[in-house]
Amino acid sequence: MSYRGREVRDLLERLEGRLSRAVLRGLGGSNALPATRQQALEDYTRAVELDPSNAYAYAGRGMTHLQMKNSVLAQADLSLACERDSRNIRTRWLAEWAGLGRQRAGGELADRLETIAAIDAQQYHAYVCRAVALGLRGNLKEGLEEVEQAITFLPEEWDAYFWKGMLCAYYYQKGDQMAVGAVEGSLERGLPPLLLLPLYWLEKDRPGFFEKYAIPLLKKYAV
Repeated sequence: MSYRGREVRDLLERLEGRLSRAVLRGLGGSNALPATRQQALEDYTRAVELDPSNAYAYAGRGMTHLQMKNSVLAQADLSLACERDSRNIRTRWLAEWAGLGRQRAGGELADRLETIAAIDAQQYHAYVCRAVALGLRGNLKEGLEEVEQAITFLPEEWDAYFWKGMLCAYYYQKGDQMAVGAVEGSLERGLPPLLLLPLYWLEKDRPGFFEKYAIPLLKKYAV
């Protein structure tokens, strides 16, 4: 292994040793202190400089940018990570999610998510991708079944809980507490608050839910 290769490896190992388990789940999760995130950002940047082909370093820096609420830089780094490892379902999924805004996505996103899920149909993030794609196509019940599969598979990951909340908000007209509980569960597990943006989709589709439940959460996390 070259000197540069060893330095990249040592940098990433130090990151893994320094950050808590909660942080590692999000590569810079919401439980991290600002100083920890800044140090992680610097370390990932150094790793990228030493090895521009390292997909993990780009993905980690992208997730750290998400925690610091910089969606433009997050999308850029996650996209670069995808270019370097196109079969990494998690990174491709997060690159799509990071690009979502206040306007509800449609069929084109569903198509892309189905393509991502097909890389490895039994992987956790494949279930989440299918769940979101089904929801976007109006197949809410089937989407909830997929997202429950994901939760059963990896109950400590945050992705599925957020999208369970979204699907519940659309599917159950009287299941608001279930939806809110799922979204709060995603935040407790390390969801970067910037990824709450799809809650704005409910402003038109479920205005009562949006006003009573979504707005307080969005204000709390300044999203």
